[in-house]
Amino acid sequence: QVLSRAQTDTDPAAKVMLGLIVNICHKDFQIWWKHYRKTDCKDSRDLSYPLLFFLLNGKRSLIDNISRSILQLYKTSLDKDMDLSCARKLMSMSGMLVAYLDLMEKNGSLNKPETLKMRLAAEIEEVFRKSTLTADEIYMELNLLRPSWLSMLVSRLHLAGQNNMEISSIVDVEKHIDTLVPACNPSTLAFIDNFMVKLCSTLNLHTILRTVWKREEADEEVHSLFAGMNRLKKTEHKSKIIKLRSDVNVNKELVVQDINAIAKYHNQIKEDSTGFMNKLCFKMTDSNHF
Repeated sequence: QVLSRAQTDTDPAAKVMLGLIVNICHKDFQIWWKHYRKTDCKDSRDLSYPLLFFLLNGKRSLIDNISRSILQLYKTSLDKDMDLSCARKLMSMSGMLVAYLDLMEKNGSLNKPETLKMRLAAEIEEVFRKSTLTADEIYMELNLLRPSWLSMLVSRLHLAGQNNMEISSIVDVEKHIDTLVPACNPSTLAFIDNFMVKLCSTLNLHTILRTVWKREEADEEVHSLFAGMNRLKKTEHKSKIIKLRSDVNVNKELVVQDINAIAKYHNQIKEDSTGFMNKLCFKMTDSNHF
């Protein structure tokens, strides 16, 4: 009821109450994520859930409940050009929650079709598809959508549905880029651009590439090039799956392929004739200069 009343411009009290509820849920979610969420490092803990999970009526029709409440608030706020801060926070928490639930069901992969992550991304993609936003507004909203993997999935599903392009990696974008960019409308370009940016952000492609490059150049061990990258050498990568801290899994082979593809542009072995990929695939003389 608070969510529905907050979607109008005539009930300021409902908006204040919504802000209070969102702040409580956000704080509760932060504490749960850091200290009570069941992970590989804390596998002895009992399975627990944040407050938002229970407000959405638990696992029973979770995506439907998110769609009827949080997504409806997000859609209305977009259409009426209202403050989106509460809607964005709720969307972000919902994304992280469904990733956790998928992981508990052994469905952590970003490429599995019938997961809660994919269903949520499909619902959000429908909001963008039916909206009247301009290309610049779409790009801005996609960039503000968190977590990064959720924004990436929304872009990927849109490109698959509207343009029949099955794109899941930088290598896939390379295959289509020469024929794609000249024929695309600005909105489609916004989705492609966002997909590439969020893919690099989710998989830390540039970070891994420059860390490995720096280590190959250095005579001594490089310890602090990027936070967390010292684990690259310590961890044995026998598994075909890489588990990310965001509770999603990715295929290691695809990560390596994308890193090798970006490296070709860095090393000036390959060039993008359209100029579209230059923001991510640019020339570099060494790991520090570009």
